[in-house]
Amino acid sequence: MEAGEHGIPADVHGGWSDPYLFKGNGRTFVTFKSCNGLVCEAQNETLTEWKYLGRMENVTGECPNVFELQNRWVILRSTHPLSYVTGDLVLKSGDIRFDADGPARVMDYGYGKKKPEGRVMPRGLYGTNSYKDPRGRTILFGWISGFKPDRGWNGCMSLPRILSIGRSGRIVQTPAPELKTLRGKHVRVNNLEINNEFRRIDGAEGKQIEVLAAFDPGTADAFGLKLRSSTDGERAITLRYADGTLNVAGTDVPLDPVGEPKTLTLHVFLDRSVMEVFVNEGRAAVTRVEYPAEEDCAVGVFAANGQSTVESLDLWQMKSIW
Repeated sequence: MEAGEHGIPADVHGGWSDPYLFKGNGRTFVTFKSCNGLVCEAQNETLTEWKYLGRMENVTGECPNVFELQNRWVILRSTHPLSYVTGDLVLKSGDIRFDADGPARVMDYGYGKKKPEGRVMPRGLYGTNSYKDPRGRTILFGWISGFKPDRGWNGCMSLPRILSIGRSGRIVQTPAPELKTLRGKHVRVNNLEINNEFRRIDGAEGKQIEVLAAFDPGTADAFGLKLRSSTDGERAITLRYADGTLNVAGTDVPLDPVGEPKTLTLHVFLDRSVMEVFVNEGRAAVTRVEYPAEEDCAVGVFAANGQSTVESLDLWQMKSIW
């Protein structure tokens, strides 16, 4: 298909690409990036003939994904940061329309417009793709970028994320439960009170780890986790919560106070330089690329200006997938 042919408007941007195939009411469609929502419909089962159908609002950015999730339709866009809208897909014989039920929301807070010093690309999650598996689960993968240059590559795939829609109407992302097969050595602590201090967790360390922690804020002004930490906590990848915002190694993740539980839960996967964080059972997510000091492997918790309680903290060494 080319601009100006098969009914496709001649003014379509020359960079339209990143096709995403989706189905609705037994019909098959495709949309693209940089095309102002252009949609074509398949004219045969072998997908060799297509016809321009119309334009659909809210398709913007690169790698658009369009899919149905729990009787709602979702348009996921690779913007800065990753965003999505939910609503209804309205199909007529010669037209297609997407009626959004609210403003765009952030899918993952990790991708910024500015690249870190000495990096090829901004770091974080981008360029997503989603599909339904044989069990009917909607699974999302994305491209993680932001690595140091001169490596011969600049990216890897994210962990698989299972998507659902929560009671608030927002998309919830949870790591695929199959990842539990990578769990190795396990350390657990319960009901650990921390009072205006940094506390290293005995036996909890590593460069490839999964951490699941639950915090009761208590009276502390700020509290959180330190990963890949020096023994004194001065150097670390820090996840710090204060005043409704979780700061993940420099990236702010605002948490909606409406409907959020009192306990803050952090589910973190850290694979050397790649970190994916799922907050409050997947209500928010952030992806980062970090380069801590090679000798720093400790894990600790902290509270500032008051007392907080680590209700539970589980750490597993992650085994190789090979």
